Amino acid sequence: MKNIFVSIDLETTGFDPQRDKIIEVGAVKFKNKTVLEKLSILVNPMQIISQEISELTGINQNDLNSAKQWTDVKDEVVNFIDNYPIIGHNVNFENQFLRENDINIVESFDTLSLARILLPNLPEYNLSGISKHLKFNHENPHRALSDSLVTMDLFNTLINTLFNLEKNTIEILYHLGKKNNSNIFKLIQKEIDPKKISNFSKVFSIDPYSNKIDENFKVEKLENYLPENYSLKDEINKIYDNSEKLKNIFPKYEYREEQQIMSDFVSKSIIDEHEIIIEAGTGVGKSFGYLLPSLISIIKSNKKVVISTNTIPLQEQILNKDLQSVKLILSNFGYDTKNIKYFSLKGRSNYICIHKIFYAIENSELSNKEIDFLSKMFVWFESSSLGEKNEINISTMEHLFDQYSHKEFSACVKSDKNCYFKAARKKANFSNFLVINHSLLFSDLATDTSIIPKHDILILDESHHIEDVATKNLSFDFSRYSLDFILRRFLGKLGILKKIKSINNNQNIDKKLEILNNAIIEVQQINNNLFDDLSNELINIYEKDNIFRELRITKDLLNNVLMLNLNHILRSINNLINQVLDDLAIILDITLLEKSFDKKIINEISESLVSLTNSAKYIKFLIDLDNNFVFWFNKDYDDKFSISGAPLDVSEFIYNGLFSDKKSIILTGATLNNNDNYQSFKNKLGYPSISSITINSTYKYSENALLVLARDFPDRRNNYNNFVDQLSELIVENSVDLNTPMLVLCTNYELMKDVRQKIKKHLSDKNIRLLVQKFDGSAKKIIDLLNDDIPTVAIGNYTFWEGVDLQNKSFGIIMMTALPFPVFTNPLHQSRSEFYANSFLEYHLPLATIKFRQGFGRLIRSKTDKGVFIVLDHRIVTKQYGNNFIQSLPNPKIKITSYKNIKHSITQWN
Repeated sequence: MKNIFVSIDLETTGFDPQRDKIIEVGAVKFKNKTVLEKLSILVNPMQIISQEISELTGINQNDLNSAKQWTDVKDEVVNFIDNYPIIGHNVNFENQFLRENDINIVESFDTLSLARILLPNLPEYNLSGISKHLKFNHENPHRALSDSLVTMDLFNTLINTLFNLEKNTIEILYHLGKKNNSNIFKLIQKEIDPKKISNFSKVFSIDPYSNKIDENFKVEKLENYLPENYSLKDEINKIYDNSEKLKNIFPKYEYREEQQIMSDFVSKSIIDEHEIIIEAGTGVGKSFGYLLPSLISIIKSNKKVVISTNTIPLQEQILNKDLQSVKLILSNFGYDTKNIKYFSLKGRSNYICIHKIFYAIENSELSNKEIDFLSKMFVWFESSSLGEKNEINISTMEHLFDQYSHKEFSACVKSDKNCYFKAARKKANFSNFLVINHSLLFSDLATDTSIIPKHDILILDESHHIEDVATKNLSFDFSRYSLDFILRRFLGKLGILKKIKSINNNQNIDKKLEILNNAIIEVQQINNNLFDDLSNELINIYEKDNIFRELRITKDLLNNVLMLNLNHILRSINNLINQVLDDLAIILDITLLEKSFDKKIINEISESLVSLTNSAKYIKFLIDLDNNFVFWFNKDYDDKFSISGAPLDVSEFIYNGLFSDKKSIILTGATLNNNDNYQSFKNKLGYPSISSITINSTYKYSENALLVLARDFPDRRNNYNNFVDQLSELIVENSVDLNTPMLVLCTNYELMKDVRQKIKKHLSDKNIRLLVQKFDGSAKKIIDLLNDDIPTVAIGNYTFWEGVDLQNKSFGIIMMTALPFPVFTNPLHQSRSEFYANSFLEYHLPLATIKFRQGFGRLIRSKTDKGVFIVLDHRIVTKQYGNNFIQSLPNPKIKITSYKNIKHSITQWN
């Protein structure tokens, strides 16, 4: 660019510009990539800086005591900045502090907001993270001059990225940014003469995106061929029996008898078209165990296979890693793998809807956040392969992606053109190896939308999650805002009713529209009054009974405690919604018959009909207090209430959805039985007679795993502060002295935050990195960081209890702070447990035992691993039911000791 800019960074004593002080100024004056001048000044704040700030910046108190005060350096800063635009990463921070210190900035550009739009695929947007991914030289993070130099490099990269976008995209960003005078709009203005920018109507076309979607979702039709006459078991054995050849393909390959046994059982299920549960212990290699017979069945028998997992990351692992490995093996054994057409399909809410975006820009009043989000989408469209959520970083914009996704867009009347989701469905239909997730599977079953194509073989990995996912897909949450959001779409100058009126001259429709408008306003008023009255009543109940989040709705509560006619009010809302639905249907029919419709408006009406129909269904559940449902009130941190409902028994739904059609179904996972008993899991499936088999782990736990049980660790319920102190001391002592990666499994964020505060400095002094989920990054970010060679203590909640596989190392110590019982006051667990004569032994304990096994399963991930699993909950020793947890594990060496002797016990074992 032709302009001169000043990149500036401030280090301060805190985040409040009215109270905190500047302690360092770093600035770089530059033009394009040429540095014209640098400025670096320490500032005496005339106060003691905190230890945390000193550790973060590397600035010590002595340096500041000898520095000049702000009044002595202010003019130098003013003269350096002059009237040039400033650049900063989260520049509003610099602006506020400079303004508070009597320096007014003429113009500023924020590299943080620019990076979020122009670099949509970056995993993180903090300056250190961006520097790492873009390979900038960032010598002294959190020192002002170093940060300002990196910010300059980032700004130049962003400018280069912006003006290398396609002309049409640049012009769309210009017109979007003009609505809120965005950074991008001002940058384009500086570089391009506005007269040379095409007008909005010319650039705002959906057509440029259709070719990209068609190309990315290019479909190869499946070849129909006659199945061969072969023995699947013989084919499998031919591969397993040739270990030498397998080692030539993968040098680290090790033959595992257990893996071959699993493949045999999968083969039998495929041949006989029957269902089976296979628990495969850690180290069996279950993905290879089921992929090998599945892919041979595709090649030899023209079968269609669907694999369902619990998470999208595991979907991607199966498709991009495991599948490719097995394909390579089959190719080396002479199989023709070109007929394996594979694809990974996600649920509607994972795909962006281009039509919604274009329609919103043309017809809605957009907020600044929406403008930034939509700008990011247009940049992303240039590189997006599939229009999927996981391709892009939307950590601060997830609710907007949800809003503009295909969620609740089942009534879409658009053609297949320009539609990521329909293109993905088409691709799935032409695939014979499809990977999905449980959420999509059960959503498809719940809504009967047939998104998942017909198939011959269904394999459910991580199938211990099935009941939870099925429950979630049949559950609902009803709030003031969820209903109001739907209703507001009909009203106002840009609402659906106005749009219908504008394209019709039919008097019958005008009358209906007026009735409809009044009915919607009445629903809004009743809905608002309902939640106002509920809030007033419930606040008192929550305070009196010391309830934190959830309050189960019972008939006694409704009749005796809540002095509201909730049932009557809900009936009124339901009746009015049904009236709105009937009137909308009539209007839709007349409009379609007269052929005076705009497809975009019909599409919006159809989507709103789906949303309103769902609301009416949920309200009907509440009115009837359906016996197979549990209902509860939720209170958020702002004292706002919502009403939730979930089914108590989903076994019939699971059975009818999965097992009613005769086909091969394999359910697998590492923790499906409870102390060798599968009956509880089978009952949850609604299929008590289904076959089951256990294939034990290949690892020698008696030699490589030590289970340490602390018989006397403090009980957090008796003295929480002492519990935190002792836990913190234990973590520091063992991580420092034993010099091994450690994972601490917690059950709540409060404990994680308090421990982090206690141990961070102690670990830092010993050059040990501390990574605490939520406070130091997301679970995914922390897992990625754990793969490096830096000594680390990681602390996480339930996300870390399963599915954490490190690429290059394992945890030497896993510490469990509490036995993982479900929350007894959770309305769903509370209600389900009431079906049992002994709810603790028959419901709560089995759930906790399975979760306990999952936590232990993180310890040994290869034959060469050795590790220690420490349980600090004394109940595992002092309570009789503690044996259930111990006996559920695969025979590790056990040591019961005082928590003060844990380090000694580990040292002796090693």
